[in-house]
Amino acid sequence: THTCTHTTHTCTNTCTHTHYTHTTADNSFSVMFKKMNEELPNFGREHNITSQDWWQKIVSGTFAAVGMKQEGIAQQIGDKLYTDFAGPQNWEVYPDVIPTLQTLKQKGLVLGVISNFDERLKPILRSLKIADLFDFTLASYEVGLCKPDPRLFQLALKMAQVRADQAIHVGDNFELDYKAAGAVGMRSLLLTRKDTLLKTTEPASCITTLTELIDVCIG
Repeated sequence: THTCTHTTHTCTNTCTHTHYTHTTADNSFSVMFKKMNEELPNFGREHNITSQDWWQKIVSGTFAAVGMKQEGIAQQIGDKLYTDFAGPQNWEVYPDVIPTLQTLKQKGLVLGVISNFDERLKPILRSLKIADLFDFTLASYEVGLCKPDPRLFQLALKMAQVRADQAIHVGDNFELDYKAAGAVGMRSLLLTRKDTLLKTTEPASCITTLTELIDVCIG
């Protein structure tokens, strides 16, 4: 899930001397990201392209949409972004993550990650010093299954060696996390943090910090 970290968005500042607004670039990125997920889902895994090539198509398409046609520059930027986002410099762990995971781990709970992400996920978690807090990590690109596919959640249950009714899933996406986990029988919690819109969906099943998970799991 995407509950542990968030990007700091520091890597796209002054990459070139081309002038465009962040709003325009962000909109173009969102359009390209949606297009690629529809045409080449799961980072292109089933279409014989690497995840790096998949992200490069998004970068190239984003800059082309805002008027930057120099493919060589777009390639350089894409390479740098892919490399930079494989390390800790563009990710930040929320303050409640490590204490919560440590407490749950100490109580003997099996902890795992399910994420629609490419093969950089495990190195990222290692670089952020939180990989050892999880018993298993399932990146969609590596296992060939994406949320909300129930088989991905069932694989997680198999890895944890528990039944669905013994598992709790926490995620920040209503469709891909909350509804999908609930559909396979898990107890599903929606992590809203500061997103007031999410809180209105299923308020009884919402938590605003990961710390609240301690009371849910062990009282």
